[in-house]
Amino acid sequence: MEFCDKLVRSASLTIGHNVLLTDDCGVILASADNTRLGSLHEASLSVLKSGKMKYHGHSEAQRLSGTFPGVTIPILMGTQVVGTIGITGAPEEISRYALLIQQLAQLFLSFQQQRQSTSEQERQRQRLLGEIISYNRLTSDPETVSSSAYALGINLNLPRAVVVLRFDPAKRTLTDELILERLERAFPSPQDLVCPHGEGFFILIPALSAQSDLSMEDALEKRLLELETAFSTDHQPVKIGIGEPAKSVEELHTSYENAQFALRVLEHRSLHPSHCLAHREVLLERLAVSLPESVCQAARRSRFQPIWDAKNRAEIDQLIEAWVLLRFNFTLTAQTLHIHKSTLAYRFQRFRTLYGLDLYDPDSVLALYLLLLRERLS
Repeated sequence: MEFCDKLVRSASLTIGHNVLLTDDCGVILASADNTRLGSLHEASLSVLKSGKMKYHGHSEAQRLSGTFPGVTIPILMGTQVVGTIGITGAPEEISRYALLIQQLAQLFLSFQQQRQSTSEQERQRQRLLGEIISYNRLTSDPETVSSSAYALGINLNLPRAVVVLRFDPAKRTLTDELILERLERAFPSPQDLVCPHGEGFFILIPALSAQSDLSMEDALEKRLLELETAFSTDHQPVKIGIGEPAKSVEELHTSYENAQFALRVLEHRSLHPSHCLAHREVLLERLAVSLPESVCQAARRSRFQPIWDAKNRAEIDQLIEAWVLLRFNFTLTAQTLHIHKSTLAYRFQRFRTLYGLDLYDPDSVLALYLLLLRERLS
């Protein structure tokens, strides 16, 4: 209605004649004369039926309810007449405006209809995403979720994975609309589902396909790494968690949970070569969060309490994380920590002296790393 009112008032001011717009029953929806709103424009009835423009002189206008001398023009959407436009005035004065206003109205109505259709589709996508995220195999119906997807032309039986992306609100320079546009360009298939999901978060559920030399998971990870690089180049840092491939609604829900967990791990890691982390790379973290608290407390008290009480805990955490993630490679650990190898050797010796822990003892180091992970992720 607001759009109709703006169109009518703009057209009336432009041509200097009163303009009105009716629905497909001839009822006036908008008019430069507010007293006519909601009344019948009887001259529109024959135009709605014939789909042709018609002039109404003084004598005819007097016989027709709610009609003044002028012209009534059909508004067409394809071949369907969806309303009319009435312009008051003498034929020789208003004839030159009739076609222009008709085309303008049809153009803007088409745009409005397309925008409403897009908004409805976005709501359906959000609804589908919500059904996947909240899925519970005991209370949810997978057929209902599949039907919601089918209405959008999405086949949930195709292999796909859930990807969660997070843009730091403090560092964002792009709007949600621009980020969404970029994601849709990067994943343009009609089978790829892309949705915003709260402040700074986006969910991507692409259909998967293998490449000649890459598995489905590797191919997806490659595309996401390229996407992450493109955003970083534009000073728009993003962190990406990737779930495992799925072929059912229940598996998609699990893929979402694992993508969220991978993102959570990524946000707590101080050392990582990229801002993209897959579910298969967080096995130790999954093991860590599943450890019973009583077992963790006993291990800390009996073996690692001095480390927990150390004033330089942040430095210790970083050292242990680098040492484990780099697979106990001394040279790479020194390079990653930006220190000389002799400095790292001194830290190893000091660690043994202060805490009685040999960092070349894999059992002790992994036990400590699991406890640190559990504390960090809990």
